[in-house]
Amino acid sequence: MTESSEKKSEVENVADNLKNEGKSVVDSLIGAGESYEDVYGEYSQKIIDATPTLIDEFKAEADGSDGQTDSLAEISNKKVEKLAEIANEGVEKMAKIMYRNGDEYSVYDEWSQKLYQVYTDYGTQITDAYMDYATN
Repeated sequence: MTESSEKKSEVENVADNLKNEGKSVVDSLIGAGESYEDVYGEYSQKIIDATPTLIDEFKAEADGSDGQTDSLAEISNKKVEKLAEIANEGVEKMAKIMYRNGDEYSVYDEWSQKLYQVYTDYGTQITDAYMDYATN
């Protein structure tokens, strides 16, 4: 048996076990009954919680940098990217919910835009820290 066929067999076994337990494979991946609001709340909180740490990391790395605007911008962008990763994970979960529920795109889009707004609002705090360093 090849490695590929072993993995396929393993995945099929997991899927069969879930079906035997009366669980949907999709629900097991995104959480049975999980809603857009649940995902929005969870990932908004992750963004909110991560932001102060990312700002502190930015400041520490900025203090250790050459202080050039380009260097500071690169550090800032890396920190904002971490928030983007969190937001994108949440939006990906929302897309799975849309497909699971058979929802209209507009429902998904409304919730994903709300989450992206949280990302934008908190990403701005990191950008503000960058501006403080770049202008001093």
